[in-house]
Amino acid sequence: FAHQKETIKGISLLAINSCKADKFFNNYLADLINFEQRKMDEAVSGNGNYTKSSKKSPKADCFWNDFIKADTWGDLLGYFKLTNKEYIKYIVNRYLGHKIAKKLKGF
Repeated sequence: FAHQKETIKGISLLAINSCKADKFFNNYLADLINFEQRKMDEAVSGNGNYTKSSKKSPKADCFWNDFIKADTWGDLLGYFKLTNKEYIKYIVNRYLGHKIAKKLKGF
């Protein structure tokens, strides 16, 4: 089963891949969240990361090295701040869609 709800904030896809997960969902989550059951092919077509992994961030190795050494979450905040370019890319992807963002890649 694939549970998908299109909202501005929240989860776009929750895939239930086992009997244990289905039982957990029905016993603990179904009454607490708004969801809409969709066909798997529809859910997967809008969620590329379901079929292929995201690219590893070039900052990942540095982050994990710093994470091990960090005393507080504050020591890691720099990794969560977007540059202006990253923020614009995020906004374009979020509100205009991935296809348009790809066309603007060289912009």
